[in-house]
Amino acid sequence: MPSCFLSVTHTKVNHSVVKLVKNFRSHNSILRFPNERFYGNDLQACASPSIINAYLNSSYLPSKKFPIVFHAVSGKDDREASSPSFFNADEVLQVKQYVQRLKEDRRYRTSMLPSPTVFKYLTSIVHYFLADADIGIIAPYHAQCLKLRASLRGVADGVKVGSVEEFQGQVSLSTLW
Repeated sequence: MPSCFLSVTHTKVNHSVVKLVKNFRSHNSILRFPNERFYGNDLQACASPSIINAYLNSSYLPSKKFPIVFHAVSGKDDREASSPSFFNADEVLQVKQYVQRLKEDRRYRTSMLPSPTVFKYLTSIVHYFLADADIGIIAPYHAQCLKLRASLRGVADGVKVGSVEEFQGQVSLSTLW
């Protein structure tokens, strides 16, 4: 079995459980909780430091070494008469502001570039900004996804907005939830 899997066999029910133990997408601070609670500390952070540390020391972060922002929004869950799905207009506006700030900030370069060696050479010639494709927005409700897409139209058309299921197995440099 490849080294990225750990197989545990339960003889009483005669079946195997395979769990992935190498994560190539997330900062160790993000992995800490699931690693301790669900993986028995078997989970290994294997992502490239240049990607997972890209936002450390950012002015956006309350804690400069913890690459997550928790932002509470006091808003009202609403819904349209024709839909059972909810949305929160205040959250939509806040997410739009984050997307605009990320796109305008010259310190954050797009991840959609060649190898780090080539990237280092290119950045001395041309400045790259965070691309829409580097930003992902995860929303809990279909109506919220629709409202987010509508608010980003013309501002960040290439930003992916979707549910958790739509993001399974994908990578985004910045993810807003």
